[in-house]
Amino acid sequence: MAPWVPVLLLSFYLPCAWTTKICAFNAQHFGVNKVAKNHILDIMVKIIQRCDICLLQEVQDPKGLALSQLLRSLNRAHVRDVFMAVSSPSLGRKSYMEQYVFVYRSDKVKVSDQYKYADDHSVTPDAFAREPYIVRFSLLQKGQ
Repeated sequence: MAPWVPVLLLSFYLPCAWTTKICAFNAQHFGVNKVAKNHILDIMVKIIQRCDICLLQEVQDPKGLALSQLLRSLNRAHVRDVFMAVSSPSLGRKSYMEQYVFVYRSDKVKVSDQYKYADDHSVTPDAFAREPYIVRFSLLQKGQ
């Protein structure tokens, strides 16, 4: 067998083993009114289930009621809760507040860090309408 054959076979296998799907979308005023509409909730579930990590923008759910309903719907097809989420604090100016929500598959990734970017620079104070929210994920090994 040629010496390059094992390398070629390995190159076909490795991308499949390390594939991670990440998606993001603006959920347009995501809150209890939006999840009360079953057809919208079903579409969101279908989209998010395709991803290992999904960022939802424009979430307006400070009590977490809509997010709880979304997670229940996502986890309905699983024996244990696979989908979990981390939410930013409410961000923005006083008249309009939003959250960022990262929904993720806990059997594929784990949260290793999360924080809100400090928007307190002396040259350009309050540069962002909504400060960036950073979540660092680590990929899990099989069987972890």
